[in-house]
Amino acid sequence: FLAQVHAMLKDDGLFYIQMCGVRRCWFYEDIVWILFMGKYIFPGADASTNVAWVINQLERSGFEVHRVENCSAHYARTIEMWHDNWTANKEPVVAKYGQWWFRLWDVFLAWSSLIGKQSSSSVFMMTCHKHLCNDGNSMQSKIRDAVPKLNRTKLFIGDKPVGYQQ
Repeated sequence: FLAQVHAMLKDDGLFYIQMCGVRRCWFYEDIVWILFMGKYIFPGADASTNVAWVINQLERSGFEVHRVENCSAHYARTIEMWHDNWTANKEPVVAKYGQWWFRLWDVFLAWSSLIGKQSSSSVFMMTCHKHLCNDGNSMQSKIRDAVPKLNRTKLFIGDKPVGYQQ
């Protein structure tokens, strides 16, 4: 997947990826949640990945990781709001999908919100770009017709004289 994204991305393009996974030092309750989710919610999915593994795969696929942001608290609140909406609409959901599906997602959403709040599972947003050695600031300007594929200063700082996080 990452090799395909790398091949499709323009040289000066940015790649955004979001991942959800467990912390490296997991507890047994985390495994129970992962097994429940893998059996009933996302069959065949693996939510046991940690962020270090994903970053390693990104770098091995030729990406330079620009930013990693932990959005777990925000995502836990989002899931909590989904759960509130789900339970507020119990009657129409049960009428359309049945009691079993309502209860399954009631448990999953409530449990996922708690898992997120205690940071058993984390959501990370990562911004990457192709790792290119010929940056616009590292190329010699005397090379005739040399056009840099990427200018990190222009891309990440812009025309501002002081660097800042965008």
